[in-house]
Amino acid sequence: MIKRKMLRYGILFLSILFASSFDVSAAAISAIQSDLAVLRLCNASSPVSLQAVNSVLINRDMKSSETQTQDFKCFLLCLYVEYGWMDREGGFSLHHIKLTLESSKLPEYRIKKLIYSCTATEITDPCERAFNFTECFWSHSDKETSPEAEIPEKEVSDNQNGFYYIN
Repeated sequence: MIKRKMLRYGILFLSILFASSFDVSAAAISAIQSDLAVLRLCNASSPVSLQAVNSVLINRDMKSSETQTQDFKCFLLCLYVEYGWMDREGGFSLHHIKLTLESSKLPEYRIKKLIYSCTATEITDPCERAFNFTECFWSHSDKETSPEAEIPEKEVSDNQNGFYYIN
């Protein structure tokens, strides 16, 4: 209960701070409120501390003891499900991931590298897949990849349960 209150106050503080510090449009405020609603929803189903969330989302630290818990891994799965990047069974929606990354203005070759590297996993537990994806994403997003970097072309198929397999 204390963790939930801390997360609520932390989110409220961050949203007030953000909104008052910048000239923020109504659309941006709406997007922030939507993101906060997703965080609250996921924290209700898989309670995590604000410190753990900040550790990953701000500091990109996946090694702290708080981020190694099953609750945290399932919290990440919930986030990806709510944003349409994964389904509840752990399957990746490559199309939605790609659309989001394209809107962030990342070069196409980096998007392909991130998607190929981070979704090609044999892990079957949905929460572990979400954690592994996040860990991979943060480790690859900072690395500069040249457009000439070799990205092996492989066929990807989607079976009924949403898992993507490399043929």
